[in-house]
Amino acid sequence: MRSAFLVSRSRALVRIFEPLLSGMFAVPLTLFFPLFVVFFGIGPESKVAYAATQCFFPIALNTIAGFANVDELYLRASRAMGASSLSQFRYVYLPGALPVTITGLRIGFFICIAAVLGGETLAALSGVGKSIALSAELMETARLFAWIGYVVTLSVTLNLLALAAERRGDEE
Repeated sequence: MRSAFLVSRSRALVRIFEPLLSGMFAVPLTLFFPLFVVFFGIGPESKVAYAATQCFFPIALNTIAGFANVDELYLRASRAMGASSLSQFRYVYLPGALPVTITGLRIGFFICIAAVLGGETLAALSGVGKSIALSAELMETARLFAWIGYVVTLSVTLNLLALAAERRGDEE
């Protein structure tokens, strides 16, 4: 968060990093998955590194956008009232950037789940993604749909929990 805040304080850095991160996010990281397996092995480490790389971009981009778009009027008002840099960060920047940052975290969270499942589908010894791929290979349609139903149910439940936490945070 600190890096995104520092980038957002300079319009020049925002103009450099936003297109750079957006361009990197547009590249399908699935192309690089074999490198994750080479560097981290076929175990869970490669899936965690792959998922972390996948979810980094939406979180970073939304956090930069959140901090960069804090209303200047609030900043001027806080400066006029003598707020220190730390007070501005705590009482103006954080509340102003939080909704966009939380949205980035939610998007990143679900990209992370998809990346782990995709990584397990491509190369794993076990896991839900591996079970889905194995069911498809063995043409076990009922088991395949059961696993897909499990993933959909889990994703919807996690999304509802994330929405509830976000709304609870908005109320406080």
